[in-house]
Amino acid sequence: MVPDLVGEPLARQWSASLDLRFGTRRGQTVLLQNTHRGPLRLIKALKSDGEAPSGPGGPIRVDAMIVHPPGGLAAGDSLRLRIDLEEGARVRSSTPGSQKWYRGRASASTHIQVARGAQFEWLPQPSIVYDGAFVDQSLRVDLDADCAMVGSECLVLGRRSMGERFAKGWLRQSIRINRAGRPVWQESTDAAADAPLWGASAGWAGRVVCASVWAIGGEGATWDDADLVDQWRAALATASEPDAGQHGRLLGGATRMASGIVLAKILGDEADTVAELAQQLWALARPPVLGASAQAMRIWAT
Repeated sequence: MVPDLVGEPLARQWSASLDLRFGTRRGQTVLLQNTHRGPLRLIKALKSDGEAPSGPGGPIRVDAMIVHPPGGLAAGDSLRLRIDLEEGARVRSSTPGSQKWYRGRASASTHIQVARGAQFEWLPQPSIVYDGAFVDQSLRVDLDADCAMVGSECLVLGRRSMGERFAKGWLRQSIRINRAGRPVWQESTDAAADAPLWGASAGWAGRVVCASVWAIGGEGATWDDADLVDQWRAALATASEPDAGQHGRLLGGATRMASGIVLAKILGDEADTVAELAQQLWALARPPVLGASAQAMRIWAT
């Protein structure tokens, strides 16, 4: 049970929500709904870099950039994000910066629904948990039996560059992905900052950065998921080699969870290193799973 905060002043509390819906019109993916309340907004929905005119490959995909203007959540804040893709829509979503969890209790929930024939990429920047934060973060994804998704989530404990550890607080995080109404992957963390989990070999193994990366195709997908596992494992092994400099303390693994479902976990000490490796896995997955070239988002270079 997460303990109650005592003596936490709530000078301001922001409750924000954003509901987005995408569909297709004349060979284009278009934004059909953009409803927001409070400081959670869609900056832009623009044609993805490198997209060719629509043809047999399907409608032109768009990049949806989501921003939380305050840049972080403090005591009492809450965010709710919902993204729906109608049949055939193709969307890649990211954020311009990291989501910061400041001291105090706050919550954020994201629900993504992807319809038949649609493709979605969920690629937010890493979230940073400050010392004294009480985090309640959840991601739920509901996929049709015939759609595709590549996504990642990355969490950073403390601000290592400033010598800060996540010594006080609590982290409650869950990721749940369903395909055709059936759970295909679930993970959850619910532990205090001083719990043995963070140092245990079956937990975070003393690392302070953790990323999950997944690639999911439809139930009848024809791409070679075993080959993608091999490619991901090779990339993780190279990054984990002792002579890889700053990558020396990096741990990672990849597996085929079920037909058309590939998952990787990465543990490290440097947020940039882990994030770059997660992007490398995304780049390997994009051609076979989505039939698209590994064109990076411009925001990643800023």
